Amino acid sequence: MTRSLIVLLGSLGLLAAGCSSTPTAPNPTSPATQSPAPQSTPTANPLTLAPATTPSSVGVCTQQMSFGADGNSSPILCSDGAVNTLAWTYFEQTYPGIFAIGAYATESQVSQAVSQMEAGGGTIPTEESAYCLAKAYFGWQFGVSLDPANQVGLSSSCAQDIPNFP
Repeated sequence: MTRSLIVLLGSLGLLAAGCSSTPTAPNPTSPATQSPAPQSTPTANPLTLAPATTPSSVGVCTQQMSFGADGNSSPILCSDGAVNTLAWTYFEQTYPGIFAIGAYATESQVSQAVSQMEAGGGTIPTEESAYCLAKAYFGWQFGVSLDPANQVGLSSSCAQDIPNFP
């Protein structure tokens, strides 16, 4: 065989060995060739949406929204249940308190934030969307009444009213 053919066949053998699905055990007698991983400075999690200080419990996504005559907008969650960043930005402008309260808020603190939303003059559908969006983002396991006076009998059933609610 010619030298170039031997080199070519040798290269093909290395390529075939690299594509093999059988793992090879490391040789304990050979020195380590990998250097230790460089130290890095932690950075802010890109899945944390302002004014929140923790990442979303369900992830984030971006999906085009539609707007209703009552000021409500949807979808607030994408098909995988992640928080729609466009909805977060839209509702956070009107109801900043519910979005700043945080993942570790108590039921009482969330009820107070909902009362502040209601005093702001929004519509019940927009308040429900804002509350459910924050509930999904922060992963709150409790529900609060969106109508404390129970004037219209509205319960806070995000799973029932919001498509793809986690």
